Amino acid sequence: MTAFSGTGYRYRIVLSGECGSLVAALFTDVTIESARGRTCVTACVQDDSELYGLIHRFEDLALHLISLGELDVVEAADTLGRSPGPPVSSPRAGDVAAAGVHLT
Repeated sequence: MTAFSGTGYRYRIVLSGECGSLVAALFTDVTIESARGRTCVTACVQDDSELYGLIHRFEDLALHLISLGELDVVEAADTLGRSPGPPVSSPRAGDVAAAGVHLT
């Protein structure tokens, strides 16, 4: 896991499929892990607008968003099932729905 520059909020975004090489080519300042049919993207954003912009870019690429969660500063970003981690705070469902994102 790499450290992010600046301040902001860290999010873990899990996408369906192993699309790490595509995401790495198109997105900067993100950490990407692909395994077991999923891609985990950890990104640092400054505000809600930047988060929604990132989500919309995934939608534009027809990537299926499986989950979205805000990370604590000290929390590890291992989402791919290799080790259990502390609970992740839930995204604000109303905000995500307002952005037109459907979580399954």
